Formats: sequence, structure tokens, C-alpha cells
Amino acid sequence: SEAVLCSYKESTAYASLVNDMAVCLQLMGDYSASIVRYKEAVALKLKNYGPTHPEYATSLHNLGVVFFKMKRFDEAVARFEEAL
Repeated sequence: SEAVLCSYKESTAYASLVNDMAVCLQLMGDYSASIVRYKEAVALKLKNYGPTHPEYATSLHNLGVVFFKMKRFDEAVARFEEAL
């Protein structure tokens, strides 16, 4: 049902799936699409785990790596610092 789907889309399992999709997009060189997915994963992991959890920090770091590869250094550093 729709309620179950909505619940799943807010779960930690879905957050991990979105993060994995972002990794695949990054590896294929589609950095713009990767950023969209990483941002979604970051938001879900923050909601599910909180700001001090390693899962949240890992997604922030991954997002920072994409920004770094795109030479968007200010955005990369901001994500790396937040991940600490």
C-alpha cells in the first residue's frame, strides 16, 4: 500500500539504497545526479540517525568527495568539516 511505501522511503534501508545509487552515479561520472542522491541520503540519515552517527558522516563525506571532483572546493570542505 501507499502507506507502507511512504514508510519505507523514510527508513534506514532506503537511505542506504539511495546512498548506493549515488555511489554508482559517481562512479559513472554523473556527478550532478550523484549530488542529488547524496543530498537525499544525507537528509534521510540525519533524520534516522542524528548528526553524530557515522552513517550520517559517511554520506556527508561522500558528498564532499563529489564536490571535490567537480572542483567545488568550498562546498567540499564544508561537507568534510560537517562530517567531523
